[in-house]
Amino acid sequence: MNIIVVLAITIPLLFALVFWLELKRVAADKQRIREKVLSHGWEYYSSSWEQLPGQSNTLFRSSLIGPGFYSVCYRNSDGDMVSQVCETSPSLGVYWSDKDEDTVILKQAHQDCKKCEGKVKPNWKFCPFCGTENQQETS
Repeated sequence: MNIIVVLAITIPLLFALVFWLELKRVAADKQRIREKVLSHGWEYYSSSWEQLPGQSNTLFRSSLIGPGFYSVCYRNSDGDMVSQVCETSPSLGVYWSDKDEDTVILKQAHQDCKKCEGKVKPNWKFCPFCGTENQQETS
């Protein structure tokens, strides 16, 4: 066979294989993230691949075994809706970013009482700890 014919068949097959492996890895990463969120007793909503500053504009990581970064949305045990960046690795599993800027409270389930700083649900008229009237903040 001519070397050009062999390369013309082999190279597209290799690219297809690498793309398929990347899709399988992303699916496995998302499943591990979901399991990690649920193991904390949180309610899982979504996870999406996160391109960090300095990364090239591609879905592929630097290698098939490199870490992946995902933006994860979940409701924590306090009832707050949280978006947080996590990193996945086949060898280390799922771990959360330590950086405060990588964690965003999207919707807080509680307000702080202005008098005693207790957690008060927005629909409660009075603080259950000190009895102060809960003023609804308008935005």
